[in-house]
Order: sequence, then structure tokens, then C-alpha cells
Amino acid sequence: MEYRYGSMRLPILVTGIISLLAILAACAAPAYTTPAPAPAAAPQAAVPQYTIELQNKAGLGDYLTDSSGRTLYYFTKDTNDKSNATPAIVQNWPIFNAGVITVPASLHASDFGTITRDDGTQQTTYKGWPLYYFVKDLGPGDTLGQGVNNVWFVAGPEAQPAPLGAGAQKPMTGSPPAPYGTY
Repeated sequence: MEYRYGSMRLPILVTGIISLLAILAACAAPAYTTPAPAPAAAPQAAVPQYTIELQNKAGLGDYLTDSSGRTLYYFTKDTNDKSNATPAIVQNWPIFNAGVITVPASLHASDFGTITRDDGTQQTTYKGWPLYYFVKDLGPGDTLGQGVNNVWFVAGPEAQPAPLGAGAQKPMTGSPPAPYGTY
């Protein structure tokens, strides 16, 4: 057999390159380990959704609103756990019914209740006083019903008269708006 110079050179070179690539690939290959599970995120406390909240306004102090910030009122002609608002009055002063009552710590859930009106509908009460909205209050924080006909007032810890049957009424102070319809 005749030996020619360089005939073995190419296979050795190719073998060397393949070996070098295999070594580099082994060094650069990621380690195949099972990653540790990520620590579980601490559960976030849900922001409570109250059905009745407490707001504050200069000249009125603290007063009750629904969960959307709409003001709640009481009617001084109501009696203990009894609404005296006729269907005509309820057109301008819709009843408030929370269903399930949830309140912040600044209020006491025991101060709230539910009555059944003469028409069979449910209405939420605060310290025995049925609660209402006012149709002219169009957005959160509106208090246009305050003092209407001197019988409608915002409801709240500072505004509320004594619990029905427990003493004299003490409506909130403030400038009442012009009278609006029947009561």
C-alpha cells in the first residue's frame, strides 16, 4: 500500500472537530434538574364589599351610604320599624334594601335590620328607622335630600335621631334644599 502524505489528515481533523464540539456541548448544556416550586404567594385579603358604608361631608359629618356611595335618608314620619311612606312618596324617595347587611368596623351591624313594608317589599332599617334614597341624588356623595320639607334627613351616627321609641328626634343641621314634591 502506498502511503500518501495528507490522506489521513482529513479524517483525523473531522474526528477532532466532532470531539471538540461534543466537549463544548457537554459543558454548555443546562443541568437537567427539577426546579424547586416557587413559593406560594401569600393570599391577598379580599377588599371587603360593604352593603352600607360611612362617608363624611363638611356641614353634615358622618352619614350612611350604600356600597356605591349613594346617600341614605330617614323620614321623620316613620315609626318604630314601620315605614309610613306611601307609594306616591316612594316615587321620590325609593326604599333601600341591602339584603345581607355588611358594615365596616366604624358601624355596628346590630343597629341595622329589615322590615317588611305593607306592600310586601323588604326595607333596611337603621336603629329602627327605615332607609331611603332621594331621586335627585344622581351620584355618590350627593346629599340633596337633606332637610327636604323638614322631614327628610341623611341617616348616620351623628345625624340619626334617637332610636325610635327612645326619645326625641335630632335631625342633622345644615341648609336644607328647596322643598321637593310631596314629602
